[in-house]
Amino acid sequence: MKKARRRQSKQHRFLGFRFDFKRSRDGLGDLDLLSYNVLNRSVQSGTSMMDALMEALSLADRPIPVKFISEKLREPILLRGRVFFGDAWKEIDDVVQNYQRMRWWITVQGLVIDEIPPELDSLSEFERIVGPLVSGHFTISVEMLRAIADKLDSAGFKLKDHLQPVERKAIAAEHQKHHSTTIHNFASAVSNPRFVRMVRRAIYRAREKYEKALAASSEADWTPFIR
Repeated sequence: MKKARRRQSKQHRFLGFRFDFKRSRDGLGDLDLLSYNVLNRSVQSGTSMMDALMEALSLADRPIPVKFISEKLREPILLRGRVFFGDAWKEIDDVVQNYQRMRWWITVQGLVIDEIPPELDSLSEFERIVGPLVSGHFTISVEMLRAIADKLDSAGFKLKDHLQPVERKAIAAEHQKHHSTTIHNFASAVSNPRFVRMVRRAIYRAREKYEKALAASSEADWTPFIR
């Protein structure tokens, strides 16, 4: 009996067909926030699916924070409104199943709903978020760079996790030399003429990986069917 209980405790609880357990585990997500947490909200017509879901999540028995939701959930516009009633995980999964290649998971910062074609599965969360923002842009303006920095900081990404070792050492040396200088996030780095280049390089690396994966995905989508 004890062995059976141990085996059962190691099994992943079922949280929907589109739920990504690995990314939830890696993102230190609180799975307890998804079970025995009821959504009970009627959303009026004329609302996008994204706004409807976010409203329902904010009014759950235990409100569920949102870290990132794909822009594809801006459609459809709900002509007859929508009723959310049931366990949070089931309501989220029911929504996500309407979008091809979309998956969802929970991190310590909140819910993520994102499109992950197989070819993009190897990309980090940082690369999947930054890639679409800068793909196709040969150069990144100062305004765009600041907007991306704010988005990354709001999403909880740590600057040091996306710099090269020599760049991290340069920031550490700066802190030791000038104790009043604090380069602690993306926004502070892009505001510093010396360290803004480090952020640009991190974004360019993410763009390159994203565009390569996207190209591979497009090729896979157009592979002819051979009998």
